[in-house]
Amino acid sequence: MRRTVLFALLISLASPAIAGPDATSKRFLSQPASMMDFGIYKLQREVLEQMPSGYPNVAYDWDADAIKVTRHAPFDSQSVEENERLCRVWIFGMRRFAFVDPETGSPFSSTGTSRFAELFLHAGFETTVDGVPDTEAIKELDKKFVLEMVFLDDEDGSFAPVLTCRGALLSNKVAIED
Repeated sequence: MRRTVLFALLISLASPAIAGPDATSKRFLSQPASMMDFGIYKLQREVLEQMPSGYPNVAYDWDADAIKVTRHAPFDSQSVEENERLCRVWIFGMRRFAFVDPETGSPFSSTGTSRFAELFLHAGFETTVDGVPDTEAIKELDKKFVLEMVFLDDEDGSFAPVLTCRGALLSNKVAIED
């Protein structure tokens, strides 16, 4: 018995331990997060705190070069007008939450940027990339925010989009598509 325990101990000490991340984990561990990634993460948290229901989502749309803040809601087929009203109210509220005047589409802040865009800045210091300071670049980023509310058909279980309302953050307009 002693020999078996001693033999097992020697084998375990002499063998190198093989542990660590596999190729998939290494792939994601080796890629640094960008300020776009971090800004979207912070904005998603802000939106979830403001609106815990309605399946809110924040994502960058590569093809449209836009940052979309989307809310999904069940479609009420009995009252299309009510759905449109809810959509306008939600977009109006999100603009106010972002410190944008819903009547004019202009930011309330003295910096001329929305609360959403400011989440994409470094904390406590400003950088300059290719000769453009963050304070100027963030104004361009502000133009990329799109608010959309998508009503889904949940009666037949398909959850297909039935009605979509959309508006730029820095705007006072809402487009409704069915």
